[in-house]
Amino acid sequence: MKKCSSFFSVVLIVLVLLSFGSCKKTKDALTYNCDELATNFSTTYQAFLMNPTQENCEAFVEAAEDYLDHCATTLTPAQRQEYQDALDAVDCSDY
Repeated sequence: MKKCSSFFSVVLIVLVLLSFGSCKKTKDALTYNCDELATNFSTTYQAFLMNPTQENCEAFVEAAEDYLDHCATTLTPAQRQEYQDALDAVDCSDY
């Protein structure tokens, strides 16, 4: 059940981040190539779904954190913390 709950947390993070991504640019978003980070985020998520290994999980979590930290500019601090908490709860050693 733990794997299932972690998986659903990851899916929720993906859906929300891609939905609310970076609609407006801030100074931080201009420093990073958000298109590249979004592509990496999507690619690592797809790799994890197709082959849920510890390595793919870790790559996905890292890509999600990069995107969250640098490009998800429309999130409130509370939303950002909620997504960070969900990412922190993912235990890649389960895979």
